[in-house]
Amino acid sequence: MPPFFRTVSGMVLLALIAVFALQAFPYTGVFVMILGGLTLAGLLTQVFLISLLVEAFLGRVPRALAAIPIIAYGGYYALYAYQAIDIQLKTAQLQQRNPGKIFDFNPEVHSLVTPDARLVTQYAIPVAYQPDKNLKPEDHLAFRLVRNDQCNKLSKGGRHRVQQFGVHFGDVFQNKVCELRFPESPPRKVVRAVKHGDTEETWNGKLEISEQVTEIIIDGAVVGSFRTASVWRLPIFPRLNIGCGLRNFSDWKCGADFLRSHVRIDTIPHSVDHGKYGSPESVMLGIPKYSAADLANFNGFKQNDEALRRIAE
Repeated sequence: MPPFFRTVSGMVLLALIAVFALQAFPYTGVFVMILGGLTLAGLLTQVFLISLLVEAFLGRVPRALAAIPIIAYGGYYALYAYQAIDIQLKTAQLQQRNPGKIFDFNPEVHSLVTPDARLVTQYAIPVAYQPDKNLKPEDHLAFRLVRNDQCNKLSKGGRHRVQQFGVHFGDVFQNKVCELRFPESPPRKVVRAVKHGDTEETWNGKLEISEQVTEIIIDGAVVGSFRTASVWRLPIFPRLNIGCGLRNFSDWKCGADFLRSHVRIDTIPHSVDHGKYGSPESVMLGIPKYSAADLANFNGFKQNDEALRRIAE
């Protein structure tokens, strides 16, 4: 049996220690971090564990060392399975709890006010209003999807308060439509969507499931609520980042963590057409999704034509 550090796993372990040691000191760690040291250290850890398991099986290292990768991967997949079960239970719970359509929304009569007014690029609604106290006197920013030729006709002089954006749908740029945003007060009876939940939890990378509640409020009364959920999902094969870096732009700290992807959990009831409705506002107010064909043949809304005339004036 060769000395441990002359085996593949031993040499990989030495390389891992060297990479981590270079990262531990800020002066060298900055350069290692720029060159991908975090990913390299994680990859070396995987190679070390796998090679150690193989070499223990072949008898090149003591067989007892096989317990190290077995415990490491066993613990990871136990956590992966626990998260999968947790997601499955949460999905069933919220799908059963959430409502379908609870209000007959009519854009000729109602104005939707929501913190996610950009939904106009995905759902068939003429306009949605996003609260913004910095805009006076309107206190709202109107979001509208209009034909691209209508955007191009806007006068240059009026664009200091009118913002124009391109639209992506299904990861494809839509060249026949554009999104307009400009200050405007909701002119019709307000149907308000209010979201509750610590949005910071969505991005802190925790393993637990985060929930958010969307309430529909009309005349000051809550007429329906819908729960959404998301989680930072572990991948089926573990991917690690190991190393050091700046924390809060001042402290140089070291650590290790798994790379995960942010996944939204399906909480829409089975009775709702998932292909037609997606967001809480869409489900509870009966606002359908666009299809790619809808946007390719988009003719616009009468309300938006009227709004464009007001802008021109």
